[in-house]
Amino acid sequence: MRRFFFLLITALPILLLVQCQQDNITLTPVTPSETEDGNGNQGNQEFQGSIIHVNSDITSNVTWASGNVYILDSLITVSNGATLTIESCVVVKAANGATGLVIDRGAKLDAQGNATCPIIFTSLADSILPGTVLSPNMGASDNGLWAGVIILGEAPVSSWSSPTMIELLPTAPIYGGQAATDNSGSLSYVSIRHAGYEMVQDQPGCGLVLAGVGSGTTIDHVELYSNADDGMVILGGTVDINNVVTSSFQDDGFDLNKGYAGTMDNLIGIGGTDGNSSLELDGGSGANNPSFTIKNSSFKGSQLGEDYIDFQGNVNCVIESSYFFGFDAVSEVILQRDRDADNWLAGLIDVLNLEINVSHLSSGNTTVGTIFVDKGLNGNDAFVNRAPSVSLVTTPSVGASKASFAGWTVADASGALNDF
Repeated sequence: MRRFFFLLITALPILLLVQCQQDNITLTPVTPSETEDGNGNQGNQEFQGSIIHVNSDITSNVTWASGNVYILDSLITVSNGATLTIESCVVVKAANGATGLVIDRGAKLDAQGNATCPIIFTSLADSILPGTVLSPNMGASDNGLWAGVIILGEAPVSSWSSPTMIELLPTAPIYGGQAATDNSGSLSYVSIRHAGYEMVQDQPGCGLVLAGVGSGTTIDHVELYSNADDGMVILGGTVDINNVVTSSFQDDGFDLNKGYAGTMDNLIGIGGTDGNSSLELDGGSGANNPSFTIKNSSFKGSQLGEDYIDFQGNVNCVIESSYFFGFDAVSEVILQRDRDADNWLAGLIDVLNLEINVSHLSSGNTTVGTIFVDKGLNGNDAFVNRAPSVSLVTTPSVGASKASFAGWTVADASGALNDF
């Protein structure tokens, strides 16, 4: 454990119980010998923060202080234009089930960790305490335990209406609007783990949902680890996203929908235990269907049947300077429908300077012609009529920089980035 921010203990403090009415929390300072890990087990002797239960919604500005553990007892919503500030070295633990954090339209989440001590969102079952990176008791198979972090903004969404309702939440609040530069706050050096609990039937959760989030928001240096279904879901919006690693996801690494209109730079996706796609890319369902860009990124397959990229839903986008490796013999880049093939032929979908490594395969999809597949029904093979800009390589010259994730992520500490 890093000890840089802990003070030496000269005497055991007295156990106090304080009710903080303004912030709707129960504050329980504890002695190091009395800390618990969420299961009633004694915690690390060096922990000198407080365990703080959050049990009602946040409607005025609140700061969660460095070194503390905050426990979400239910699904907590930040609303009424309030800002929730989370300092570095905070661990947020959610009780298992339909719990998590929702940032409503007009509210903000200002969660700024650092490379020395990130902010960690995890399950109450996790024994981790502030100042550490790896959990002492949980791993990649522990997923779907809580609902995750959901941010609802007021930026444009390509749906039948904007704003529109988000179906992932039981109350179906609205997201989106017309404020392209909307600011929902900042996430930096934040690790979200073991989430994805399904709160609404047939609406699986994930680690982080950005719904109608605007370009005034900062999403930079975020890790998504062991989250059920998708790692990150983006529903419309205009926010630019930088330096994100998602690993041990159960469905798609990155799932984009509803007319996203930003740029994603320096992504890493590491396949989980169930195969689907590193990138599932949908377009909008409204009249306005903008384009987005993904660049300088690297994706490693799990060799469990997942695809490289699934283009669907009338998507418009550019994927450039990105590297794919470790996928299996049936993995493909797919145009799902005729309209997706039409978009490819019109240049609305493009891949530029992609590199794919198939050197580990002895059979199956080992050529560009067998990897890139038009599944439309019109019989017009779009990839033959307009060839993709892609090379088969053994050593990449493009892709992500893993240095952005060194020292503060599970992916780095567990060795999952060694191949990048």
